[in-house]
Amino acid sequence: MRTVTRQAVEATGHHYAASYHNPESDYSAPDVTGRIVEAAFAANPPTALVLLDWQELVAAHCVLSRLRLRVPHDVSLVLLNDQTEAQ
Repeated sequence: MRTVTRQAVEATGHHYAASYHNPESDYSAPDVTGRIVEAAFAANPPTALVLLDWQELVAAHCVLSRLRLRVPHDVSLVLLNDQTEAQ
């Protein structure tokens, strides 16, 4: 996933930063996804988030709501999982 993300970011002429574009954290800790999303918006607000499962989707949406950002008007959310419940 890092390689694909790096290629996509660099193809647009932007600098790839692993800690920003592919942040990692211990998923066993509470509110990990929320902290990652908050850090991304504090550093350089993204226009889209790519999420791996419904739990990340819900956590990200909660942060976006607190920031008063609207999906999909302000930020797009992409879920890389075939979970029909997330629709």
